[in-house]
Amino acid sequence: MIMPSLKINQAESAAILDTGKALPPVVTIRKPVVIHILWDGDIGGIQRIVKNVFLDYVDSPMRHVAVVANRFGSIIGPGPERFCLKLKNGFDVFALLRFFSLLKSFPGAVCVYHTDAPIFRFLAPRRVSILYMEHGCTAVRKKFRRFNQFLGRRFFGRVERVICISRHIQSVLAMDYPRFSSKTLVLNNPVTMEFSAPRSAPHQPATIGFIGRFSPEKGPIEFIQCARILSRKIPKLKCVMVGDGPMLGSCIDYSKRLGIDISFKGKSENVACELEEIDVVVVPSFKDAFNMVLVEAMARGAPVVAYAAGAIPEIIINNQTGLLVPCGALRPLARAVLRVLFDIPLYAKLSLNGFNHAGEHFNLMAYRKKWDDLALTLTPSL
Repeated sequence: MIMPSLKINQAESAAILDTGKALPPVVTIRKPVVIHILWDGDIGGIQRIVKNVFLDYVDSPMRHVAVVANRFGSIIGPGPERFCLKLKNGFDVFALLRFFSLLKSFPGAVCVYHTDAPIFRFLAPRRVSILYMEHGCTAVRKKFRRFNQFLGRRFFGRVERVICISRHIQSVLAMDYPRFSSKTLVLNNPVTMEFSAPRSAPHQPATIGFIGRFSPEKGPIEFIQCARILSRKIPKLKCVMVGDGPMLGSCIDYSKRLGIDISFKGKSENVACELEEIDVVVVPSFKDAFNMVLVEAMARGAPVVAYAAGAIPEIIINNQTGLLVPCGALRPLARAVLRVLFDIPLYAKLSLNGFNHAGEHFNLMAYRKKWDDLALTLTPSL
């Protein structure tokens, strides 16, 4: 179906975009393009991309308008160059057509949709530029149950590129959809916080920390059990848990039953400050598509100890930028933390190597450049 070209004035566009502000002037770029991104992850990941790649990066050809239509509603605030078509309670096809017509006035635009959004059914067969995979296509598989096999093949056939946040996710897609493996591209999430500096030794008394969602796959219970083992070896050890989630209450009760003094700080808006207080970051995840805490910890100079699960071995080089232990091996995890805390040369080595590794492989400017290059290779959608 060919999308009709509809002319709308400033008042109509303000009503559609729900901003009430005038449109920014058209700026000439190398190649006009509207990118449609479908993603299957949580809201934090796509917020990071929209903000750091498409909005705050002034040299990006896609900087002029960001559009988000998903089950959550708007994830970016309105502004002169930040528009949002809100479709969380279903969608108006005619408003959508007018909106697509409006996008022709812009030199660069990005539309972002979640796989759970109602608009997915409308867009899937015809106009998805990028499929951004955070969680191994889980949500897309659910959608395929609702579609027939033909529509599934047609959908992947119309997607120009499939962005995977790790080689682990890329391998999952290659097994499920080998026909389209040539379309995949791995773009690891970058560090968006300020880098600190390598550390020479832990504080006295030392602090170990867990940062993440309190859910079974992230292993908060395993961290508490690890803290119990370590507290017997280091009586003055401090333990910190940062984050929230469905298991927060049960974790607090569990730590009290075990008699372990753990500081639960809740969700933090400033993870960098939390990392400054933590000497060793412990990541007992049982599965991970990509763990941002590991990358951020290295950027702040904090050594990391983690289970070798999912994409974590892609981030951590064992005995070089951190220590890895087999997934589910609780006592080896505790021994690895003890080793880092008591072996000062090892502590300094892991801190320095991790800091350099994060700067070299998870660089924000290099990440933006890859998105720029990708945007200019896509076929214009409108």
